[in-house]
Amino acid sequence: RLHMETEWRERFPRGDFTFRGSLEYRRQGSTIAPLSTGDLTLIEASTWTSVVELRIRTATITWQFRNNTGTIYETVAGYRMPQRVNLYGVRWNFAD
Repeated sequence: RLHMETEWRERFPRGDFTFRGSLEYRRQGSTIAPLSTGDLTLIEASTWTSVVELRIRTATITWQFRNNTGTIYETVAGYRMPQRVNLYGVRWNFAD
C-alpha cells in the first residue's frame, strides 16, 4: 500500500484542508475450501484499489475505485467479489 496524506499547513494554517491518496495492491494465493460436496480450490487473484479524499473544513469528498482490473475472484467459496466498484460521495461532520 502506497499512502500519502497532507494538511498543507503552509497554505491552510488552521488545518481546514486535508488530502489523502492511496494505491493498494492485494494478492490472494490459491486456497482449498472444504465444502459439503467436496473440496473447492479458490484461484489466486490480484487486485488494485485507489482512494482519493479531500477534506475541506467538515466536509470530506471521497472517490474509491476498487478492483480496477476487474479480476473475478472469491474470498469465500461460492461468493464472488464485485468486479469493479466505483464509489464516490461526500461525508459531512455536523458535530463541530
